[in-house]
Amino acid sequence: MNRKHLVLIFIALFSLTSCTTSQVKIKEGDLYKPITRNEVMEIADIYLKHKWRPTKKNVFHGIDKDGIRVNTPDIDSTLPSKHPGWWIPDSVNIGLPYMWGGFCSIEEFDKGIREGKYAGDIYTQYKRNNLGKAVSRYAVGIDCSGFVSRCWKLPSHHSTRNLSSVANMLSDATELKKGDILNKHNAHVFLFKEFYDKEKTRATVIHATSHKVKQKQVLIRDLIEDGFKLYRYKKIVD
Repeated sequence: MNRKHLVLIFIALFSLTSCTTSQVKIKEGDLYKPITRNEVMEIADIYLKHKWRPTKKNVFHGIDKDGIRVNTPDIDSTLPSKHPGWWIPDSVNIGLPYMWGGFCSIEEFDKGIREGKYAGDIYTQYKRNNLGKAVSRYAVGIDCSGFVSRCWKLPSHHSTRNLSSVANMLSDATELKKGDILNKHNAHVFLFKEFYDKEKTRATVIHATSHKVKQKQVLIRDLIEDGFKLYRYKKIVD
């Protein structure tokens, strides 16, 4: 058995035990596979429209067993936030909840909900200050870079600090195509869907906000002025 096969087996085993941020280091030629733009958007649409039914067991506001503070974005959340809590226990909810450090597949998320894991974990400055140390293994969901990592079928969670390592920077916003991203280092990332004006100044994007995966319209110029850069995954196929 060669080294590449051993890496594949290790990653497969890892994905069965965790859906949170991983620090697995893999050579780009090993597991980074081509993906079409349509495939990227199909995955994004699944996260955007996924239906799930939590219970009160999936609500949590406090310190988990590892000493990490967790706040689920449920409807009764009182944590100050730009995006208040939204999901309702014992009801059908749509869209995966935001979870700091989350990298769940749809199957991992649903399994976690059935097992009583916490449905999401809201972004706070505490999370930003502690990065990976603030990721709870008792919560399930997806964060902004985890969402893009899943849409691009990356073998591990790539943060906004290293998504650029698997992408090429675009020189102009008019070059954007579906499946490309607008990324701000150590802050946030949007998945580009389409322009909605002829001048190509406004765009529809999909992203994991601090409460759920959602779609919105943005003015590209404002994002660029705020420090966002435009990238295209190296393995994407038109």
